[in-house]
Amino acid sequence: MGRLCLLLVVSLSLLTCQVLSSGVFELKLQEFLNKKGIAGNANCCPAGSAHPQGHQQCECKTFFR
Repeated sequence: MGRLCLLLVVSLSLLTCQVLSSGVFELKLQEFLNKKGIAGNANCCPAGSAHPQGHQQCECKTFFR
């Protein structure tokens, strides 16, 4: 009975450690190509197309998930 209780306590403490653990990683992109020209905001013109009113094309804010 004593060993069973000890095994239970050790198992629960290991599970608690796994649940409370967290990690972070950092990714540094050297280049990101938006081949389809899909913009992150609706106000931006797709790459390669002229603005309908003749204004200069705006800077697209590309995003990814």
